[in-house]
Amino acid sequence: MRPVVFKFSFFLLTGLLAEWWLTKLSGLNLPENIPHTPIRISGLLLITLITLVLIAFQKQLLRLDREKTIVQLTVLGGFMILPAEIIFQVVRQLTMEAAEFNDRIYTVSRSAILITIFGLVFSFLVAFQLKTKKTGQLVLITIGVFILFDLLTLYFDKTA
Repeated sequence: MRPVVFKFSFFLLTGLLAEWWLTKLSGLNLPENIPHTPIRISGLLLITLITLVLIAFQKQLLRLDREKTIVQLTVLGGFMILPAEIIFQVVRQLTMEAAEFNDRIYTVSRSAILITIFGLVFSFLVAFQLKTKKTGQLVLITIGVFILFDLLTLYFDKTA
């Protein structure tokens, strides 16, 4: 099981580095947002990348063991995302200017934890679909998750 987790974690890390290079370092002058929308291109690429890697990862896990539960698939998805995100954040911090070492540690920790939590939510959605094939329920759960994210964003924006 561990080799599968590390293999897909490496795929995710490679995708994160490619997305970062494409949107920040390549000099392609991509717009930050999709024109006439508040949707950030880098965020859309991140969601797409995480979702695609999670789908391939969980399908591979189910090929190896059909008896994996939704909870097991969700947790393994988080374990696959966390190392890739930590390594990506460390590499990203090496190229950024920060006043203090503590600022770098805080940013790496915060980013890795938040993206992993976000990935766990998507991991659950992918696992639910792969195991149950109940698309109608998945749509309702997804709508609920987006409403929850929106409410949390409003709450944390007001407290920050």
